Amino acid sequence: ATPSMAQLNNIDCLLCHQDQYKRKNVNGVFVPDTANMTISMDEAAITVHEPTRTACLQCHAKGGGGDNYKRGDMPLSLASTTDKNFDVHMATTGENMDCQKCHKEDDHRIAGRGSDLRPTDLEATVGCSTSKCHSSMRHDDSAIDSHSSKVACQTCHIRTFARNAADTPATDATEIHRDWREGQLAANGQIHPKNIMANNVKPWYRFWSGQSSVYNLGDPAMVDPEMGIYLVSKPEGSIADTNSKLYPFKYKTSYQPLATQLKILVPVDTSIFFKTGDSNAAIRSGLQNMGKNPNEPYSFVTTAEFQLITHEVQPEGQALQCTDCHGTTAQMDMKTLGYGLKGTEQQVCSSCHDDYSANSGEYSYTASYAGFTDMHKEHDRAEMDCNKCHSFSRPSTGATYPSDSTGSSTGSSSNAKNNDDDDHHDSDKSSHSSKNTSASKSSKDDEHKKSSSSAGSTSSSGSSATNSSTTSWNSTPVQYKPSQPSFLSWFASWWATRK
Repeated sequence: ATPSMAQLNNIDCLLCHQDQYKRKNVNGVFVPDTANMTISMDEAAITVHEPTRTACLQCHAKGGGGDNYKRGDMPLSLASTTDKNFDVHMATTGENMDCQKCHKEDDHRIAGRGSDLRPTDLEATVGCSTSKCHSSMRHDDSAIDSHSSKVACQTCHIRTFARNAADTPATDATEIHRDWREGQLAANGQIHPKNIMANNVKPWYRFWSGQSSVYNLGDPAMVDPEMGIYLVSKPEGSIADTNSKLYPFKYKTSYQPLATQLKILVPVDTSIFFKTGDSNAAIRSGLQNMGKNPNEPYSFVTTAEFQLITHEVQPEGQALQCTDCHGTTAQMDMKTLGYGLKGTEQQVCSSCHDDYSANSGEYSYTASYAGFTDMHKEHDRAEMDCNKCHSFSRPSTGATYPSDSTGSSTGSSSNAKNNDDDDHHDSDKSSHSSKNTSASKSSKDDEHKKSSSSAGSTSSSGSSATNSSTTSWNSTPVQYKPSQPSFLSWFASWWATRK
């Protein structure tokens, strides 16, 4: 849409183009705050410049009530920190990048958006692959490169967010819960809802296609069947969707009012709450603002939202290692994300191997990283699709797995030269349907002939903090006992004779 002249005249250009400019609200109108400026308005006008990180962050860092409250990965410290461990891209001792390096602009329209935002100012892809920074798109290890089509770069390269920069006095904690039943005095003198802040937050992980489900004001509020609470923002995607990748998200909850008879969420009138802290009056006014009866009965319910994490990228040496995800649930639970077996080990293995016995040496790919790599290395050689054992489809990758059998990775994300998968950082993709188009390859090994009937994929997505199962059977992991002759060892020896 083309902006009107009245809209254009209402834009304060100096907010973005003059770091020394300050303004204040006087009776509902913003005017220059020259008393708090170090230069005159004339000097401000003749020394305008392109937007800096400081200009962007004065708005984007303070959303939700304070520094880094809302997003969790965009604190004010990004403007000037020298701490490269805090953010390798924006630290002055790192790449010292301006925001426009990634967020391209065209005629004052800026590319990029969060997963919880619907309007897109500029339909342009934002990602490492769209920049000139990462051209080789490769790591030192092909096993890591094999993740690029399904795992976003941020997933490995942002281990935690809301970390404190080493050289700034302020905390960079983020809000993970707010309660609109009562207020607390904020640093700016306003009364904000009581909240819980946290540092060093571990992300929640979700498959995301670029589409999101977002609650519209006035729509019937429904409990999400997977999460069991009211979700106001949810990334759409699944492990089976070829257009989805695994991304890190901030997960935030709120305790907010629901009109019990209307079944709609009520927006609290902050003009009242921030001044008085009177929750009931602010809710009644919120109902009236919606054109509803202010005396509608209401109760408080838990809501939640997911917000994409893309900043605070750590140096390559601090990226997640293979053993952080495979063989442990410390960072993420692979099963809740859809990577569990379709059934018990015996059910899955017996579908191909008539002589499989649980007594021949138990194995579970969740038992250790070494077990994971050994099992997938052997079965990938057989050119198997993942749906032979799992509830999703992937053709054989042909990846070279690390040969280390001690349980440690020989290659890791920390060895990234330039990890630049096609669209790993794309926070404004075009809409895609969650339809699996991966082709299923038939195994050439006649010992796997029985598994053809199990081919197929089911849509499943999960979070590292949920307990809901995404598989149709209850998988019961057993312990791998390396001291015993294992079925895998026998199979590897037998397979060698078949080549």
